[in-house]
Amino acid sequence: MAGPTAVDKAGLPVDPVGTVWSPEADRLRRQGVPMSATLIVRHTVADYASWRKVYDEVEPLRAEHGCTAQRVMHVPGDPNDVAGTHDFPTLAQAQAFADDPRLRAAMERSGVTGTPRIEVFEDI
Repeated sequence: MAGPTAVDKAGLPVDPVGTVWSPEADRLRRQGVPMSATLIVRHTVADYASWRKVYDEVEPLRAEHGCTAQRVMHVPGDPNDVAGTHDFPTLAQAQAFADDPRLRAAMERSGVTGTPRIEVFEDI
């Protein structure tokens, strides 16, 4: 997989489809080391801008669990129907992030409405 070709406003590498790579993930990808688990979450939010503020604030939580890349998307025409992908080196790290009560608290604080759909996929 090709590595990042640009940087975001924080100076982190970004690939052509918008995935933000941590410096460590960028280094591993350039060495050909694949990520082994991806957490995908989809939920509706009351207000995207308010949600995004909290999402950005919990970057240390993602880093604590070893998240190496993330990407946020929305349904065309509905910025409040949000999906995100988060890559982790191990399945255990992805699952631990999904199960962390601080993640649930952040979702509540950010204005997630309804029940989020969270799934973890493993590379094959």
